[in-house]
Amino acid sequence: MLGLMILSVQFLSAQTKENELNDSDIVFTSAQISPKFTEGTNGWRDYLVNNLNTTVPAKNGARTGKYTVIISFVVDKNGNVKSVAANNSPGYGMAEEAIRIIKNSPKWIPASQNGYNVAFQCRQAISFVVGETSASGGNVYGERTFTSVQIEAEFPGGRDGWKNYLERNLNSNLPSSNGAPPGRYTVNLDFLVASDGHIVEVNALNNPGFGTAEEAIRILKRSPNWKPAVQNGVNVAYRGRQSITFVVSK
Repeated sequence: MLGLMILSVQFLSAQTKENELNDSDIVFTSAQISPKFTEGTNGWRDYLVNNLNTTVPAKNGARTGKYTVIISFVVDKNGNVKSVAANNSPGYGMAEEAIRIIKNSPKWIPASQNGYNVAFQCRQAISFVVGETSASGGNVYGERTFTSVQIEAEFPGGRDGWKNYLERNLNSNLPSSNGAPPGRYTVNLDFLVASDGHIVEVNALNNPGFGTAEEAIRILKRSPNWKPAVQNGVNVAYRGRQSITFVVSK
């Protein structure tokens, strides 16, 4: 089984002077509005899935396993993708293929700083999967459960959607109401995203106390359907992990 795992674009951080905004040589790594693929996060995922040659490593003799290439690129102030380079190379032609797919990307919506379009440095991780790296069975849906897939399950709206969901629904005052001293209380959750996107089999891997584990489980169980994981073009059940942190102020 061959494929890729597409990770979300990661943006680095830095600052620059406002009077340099119109300098075409300036490349931002932090901006008020980050660049965005024209068709959004889902469109970017679809572009990578539909165009990456996932058979490259196997054809070049790669052993069974997962190989990740980190690609750096610039979205210029006109939305063009430029300066594409691999930060690492697992071999077997994967870095070259990852560079090719990013170079051929359609235009993006450029980053913006103080009302000006600016060039922006981005980073994308692409993983090629050769062979079946992890699978098991026996979940409540009677489906095969994957822990390594070509496309991971994702909350609708991505990271921003998940953040907004927590802000609207999580009882963040619960630990304070239960007498928790000031500090951060992180609950690590294990759960299953079924092939239809339902969240099932939610378990807390730790319990900081003060009702935090119970609240974290509740909020994840009530989550809307996720976008399911994909393996070889088919939606599959996926075993995921998620952390939820409660902060009690002094």
